[in-house]
Amino acid sequence: MEIEELSKCRTYKQIEESKIIDPIIKTDFFNDLKGMYMTFVEARGGEFLISDVYPTLEIFPLQPNINIHMHCMYPLSATRLLLLNHIMFKQETADPMLEAMKSFSQIKGDLIALPKNDYTNGMTYAQSDKFIYRVRKIYSSDVEYINALFLNEARVGIAFENRDRVINSIEAYNMRNDRKKDYTLLANELNKQ
Repeated sequence: MEIEELSKCRTYKQIEESKIIDPIIKTDFFNDLKGMYMTFVEARGGEFLISDVYPTLEIFPLQPNINIHMHCMYPLSATRLLLLNHIMFKQETADPMLEAMKSFSQIKGDLIALPKNDYTNGMTYAQSDKFIYRVRKIYSSDVEYINALFLNEARVGIAFENRDRVINSIEAYNMRNDRKKDYTLLANELNKQ
């Protein structure tokens, strides 16, 4: 319900003033926005699972027990996702940390595309600045990877709209060597129907 409310907000002020969105989710969301930039994604090959863990993260293990949040994922619907990308992915310099993060991450290409920015005062931020986001289309392998992250982190359960559009993600996840959980029973049940 909170994620649905968050997806309906059109300004940061609406998020701050919302009585439905939990203060912890607001704090996390605003902290993530300060160090991240947004990409909106549409699934064309399958659909996104809805997990009970928000946000779901792709992390870069810097040291034991120290991770960098490279990407934060908030499914908005079965086919739409808000992806927050670490601001380091904006850089075009040959930074060794950035290169390590890019090679480690499986989120690439259109998934980390920058918005079109229209700064009204040159490169100084102003209230009148515009950020234009084009929804990026992704296909089955990217959808399956994002769904694998959701399946790995789910605590109590997952939800989905169309079993035929998620079965490939669940079966691909069950074949991964790095998975935390086993969804073989779910895959078997979905294949019976």
